[in-house]
This record gives sequence, structure tokens and C-alpha cells, in this order.
Amino acid sequence: MKGLKYLVSCGKNRETAWSGTNFSLYKALGKYFEVNDINLNGNRWTNAFMSRVIRMDGDIIEYYRRHQLGMKLRNTTGSVFQFSEVFTS
Repeated sequence: MKGLKYLVSCGKNRETAWSGTNFSLYKALGKYFEVNDINLNGNRWTNAFMSRVIRMDGDIIEYYRRHQLGMKLRNTTGSVFQFSEVFTS
């Protein structure tokens, strides 16, 4: 079975996020591919620290999060299904 990277930001409960759309897609793709789920959720403790202790603006935190995810995913190879706003190349 061919492998597929599934990039999604699903929140706390993946079965109910977006009314179950993310999880339903994951299950449906699992019938045709060996799906490697890569959760793109940010670390809530890091976000809380940056916003409350360092007093960073929400836009700056989002930029930082996207940059970190881009670095994490830059070596991703193979087939990718991206259901998120994070850009990967």
C-alpha cells in the first residue's frame, strides 16, 4: 500500500473538529493509502507563554508557529495531502 502524509490541524478532539471532516477524510484516505497523520496543532503552553509572559502579538505568534512548522516539514517527501493553511514545499 502506498504511503501518504496527512497534514491537518485538528484541535483537541480530532473526531469532532470541523464537524468530523478532518477525521472522515483521514478514515476515507486510509482505505487507499497507508496514512501518516502529522498533526499541525501548536503547543498551547508555548502560545500562552509567548502571549502572556513575553506579550507577543497574535500575528507574531502565528508567524512564529508557521515558521517552526515549515522547518519541521521541509524534508517531507512523498505524497502529501494538506488540509491546512501551513505552506510546505
